[in-house]
Amino acid sequence: SYNIIVTTCVTSATLSDAGLPMGHFSYIFIDEAGQALEPETLIPICSFKDDKTMLVLAGDPYQLGPIVRSYTSKTHGLQESMLERIWMRYAHDWKDRYATKLRKNYRSHPAILRLPRRYFYNDELEPAAKADISYSMLHCKCLPSFVNKQDRKQQITSEGGADKISILPAAPHNIFPIVFHGVKGRDQREGSSPSFF
Repeated sequence: SYNIIVTTCVTSATLSDAGLPMGHFSYIFIDEAGQALEPETLIPICSFKDDKTMLVLAGDPYQLGPIVRSYTSKTHGLQESMLERIWMRYAHDWKDRYATKLRKNYRSHPAILRLPRRYFYNDELEPAAKADISYSMLHCKCLPSFVNKQDRKQQITSEGGADKISILPAAPHNIFPIVFHGVKGRDQREGSSPSFF
């Protein structure tokens, strides 16, 4: 059996304040390390890692990085996470030995993965979701059609200087796995919380 403590990087400092020594943990896992500021990432590392502690930085340097609003902080490199810095600058010599890429995506329809796969992942990302899940909402009548029958649009094209008007046919129900659905609302937040909902 293992004793596991789950905390944020910043809150992990309280464990050090409580007297836990360097090397107390055999493993330190930092999840979503691609989104963490490097100083945040350093808190549990500097507080508890010794020569025997295994450190695992898990995350995706191609997704959302640290949110930095300060211009000065950005110019000094804080908009780059530790994971991204190590991956991009130092890992070319030891990627195969110390880094693992998860190349299979078990969540999304292949059409949703097509763009990120091509432009961010060098065609290495493989769609591996079960078809009964990733195709389950196609043709679902509970979602709006791309073009409703009552909303058929006129398309105006020009042929030889003369405008040609044609009626676009209604699309079948949801033949593509992405729906862009606008929601009218407003941002709110509670008290002094920095987060909006």
